[in-house]
Parts: sequence; structure tokens; C-alpha cells
Amino acid sequence: MNRILESYRLYFKLLFALSPQTASARAFRLFATPLNQKIRPAETEVMARARRHFTDFAGHRIALYSWELPGGTASRGRVLLVHGWEGNAGSLGGFVDVLNKAGYEVLAFDGIAHHQSGGKQTNVLQFSQLVKQLTESYGPQVLIAHSFGSAASVLALHNMYPAGVDKLVLLSTPDRIEDVITDFTSLMRFSAARKAHLIKYIEQKFGFPVERLTVSDLTPGIRPQVLLVHDSADRILPYTNALSVKKKNPQVQLQTLDKTGHYKMLWDAGVIGSVMEYVNA
Repeated sequence: MNRILESYRLYFKLLFALSPQTASARAFRLFATPLNQKIRPAETEVMARARRHFTDFAGHRIALYSWELPGGTASRGRVLLVHGWEGNAGSLGGFVDVLNKAGYEVLAFDGIAHHQSGGKQTNVLQFSQLVKQLTESYGPQVLIAHSFGSAASVLALHNMYPAGVDKLVLLSTPDRIEDVITDFTSLMRFSAARKAHLIKYIEQKFGFPVERLTVSDLTPGIRPQVLLVHDSADRILPYTNALSVKKKNPQVQLQTLDKTGHYKMLWDAGVIGSVMEYVNA
């Protein structure tokens, strides 16, 4: 891994010297390319029990998974599960049986460039547009999202006001997307000038400043109630992200975990139980 990383660092150092525009485009492509992570046995098992079907989005075939209620069972509504970066439809699989038992139909998906869905690259804006399309098409009452998926869900619901979405659960979240870009440029050892070139490229590509992609600033523009669950010792997304969201949005319910972990929280019985209390309230 270190050899690969060092090769990328040298490659971009040389390419930026030749063409900052080309280097920025290729750096963004790398930034937007998820790795194919190994699917955990628990994720495989829960996806195997789903009804799998497909939909189209932006020219890509998107894999959908639904866990429906037994015939004759009254439904309390539908829940959409939104996985994080390099996740899959089974990443939040620990919630499926509990939600079904409580009377909720469950829908999940593999995001663009993830697992069984098409595409090679994606980004938070594209991911949010997919979440918006699925929300409009399937009408969930609740969204439960993780990490990168949390930011995408806030973006999707910002000024959307879908009639049926009442609650949004964020299982950890970034705040400023610019900070995520900074983490990438630091890993690549980009100079300040190279980072500026990359941000300029991204802003030209999407047509607005990166600083506008800030969860704490966008949360006031969403209709659903919000529960934010974040570990104070999260090593992937620092807890300061949650504090920023809460500070600007006092109405958000913040539940602080202690050493539960960024990924382990998704299958933690205590976390699932507290989320279900919120969903059922």
C-alpha cells in the first residue's frame, strides 16, 4: 500500500508540474473512486434474504434490495438505508430484522460504483441525487444513513420537503466536505497551490463553491427531525463534526457514543435499540 501511495504522490507531483488542469482532473477521479471492499459475512447473509431488483440512475444500473413484511402484516411505513463510502446495501443490515419486526418495510441500495451497481466513480452530489430519486420514487418515512451517506442524505433532503419523510438518522457525519478534500490532499502531500487547483477544478465542475457543501449549514433546510449518533472517539470522522452540526442546529438530537467505533456502531445492539426508540416515538 505504501508503494502504491508513494507512486501516486510522485505521479501527481510530476503531472502538476506539466499541467495543473490535467492533474486536478485525475486527482479528482482518484478521490471519487471507491475501493472494492470485502463484503462481510453478515452483510452477505442479510442481502441474500432481500428481494433484489434494479433501477436506472444517470445512465447507471442501480441494485436495490427490499425486505418486505409477511403477507397480511400491517405496515407502519418504509425505511431507506443509506450506506457510506465503500459500503453496500448490507452495511446497515443490523437494522433490517429489527425494523421488519417493528412493522417497517426496508429498502437499501448499492450506491453508484459500489458492489453490484454500475459506475466507476461517484461523489457526494451524485450520491445525494440518487438518494433524492429513491426517496421520491419509494416514499420512505425514515432515512437511516451512515457517514458519507449522512452528508448525501442531508444534501438530498435540503429544500426538498418530501411529504412523507418524518425522521432522519445520521450515524456519524462529516461536516465540511472541504475537510474531506483536505484529508485527501494531505494524504497525497499536495502543496497549498495544488490543493487550490483541485478545489478550483471541483468548483468549476459542479458550478458552486465547495464551502457550500457543509452539513451544519444545510441541516436547517430539511424538513425531517434529525437524530445524530456519533462516537466521541471516532477515528474516521472526528467527533468535532457532530459538535459543529449540533452547535448550528440545536434542534438536532445528538447521541454521543463512547468507543463503539465508526463501523461497529452499525451492528451494535445498543445503538440499534436507541435508534429504534427514536424511529418508533
